[in-house]
Amino acid sequence: MVPSFKVVSVNVASVSGTDQQIWEAAVLSKSGKCYWIKDIASGAGAGTFYGTGATCTGVAAAGAASASW
Repeated sequence: MVPSFKVVSVNVASVSGTDQQIWEAAVLSKSGKCYWIKDIASGAGAGTFYGTGATCTGVAAAGAASASW
């Protein structure tokens, strides 16, 4: 499926052997730029991270670690 403006792609994952839950999402803006967000619920790397990328899928958003809130 080709990403389109305002369509959100989501990926939910859990880390095997832990209770660490992760979700990632990507959305293509009207200008054509893809925005990523990733949330890690618990553990040493917990937090909410964001970024941008060329591939606009929830799975690709796993790379969203360039900045955090």
